[in-house]
Amino acid sequence: MSRSTATPPFKAEDPAARLDPACDTLSWTPNFTAAANEDHKGYAALLADAAAVLRGESRDVPDIGDGVRAMERLERMIAQIGP
Repeated sequence: MSRSTATPPFKAEDPAARLDPACDTLSWTPNFTAAANEDHKGYAALLADAAAVLRGESRDVPDIGDGVRAMERLERMIAQIGP
């Protein structure tokens, strides 16, 4: 596996996990070309939307109220799942 792989092994749940020099690194390098695999616009478009909103322009993007509602709904779902 290459060090530049986009999908290194997920180790958070593995208590015996160790760093593998072939694919792991202790430093994070941001990739400003893609915000996530499913977001084709990348960070540049997200930052442009954020800057426009800060300038007072209107954009069809989530606002803080949307974020608060999402977190409230997430908390309710987690509570319904139970311990």
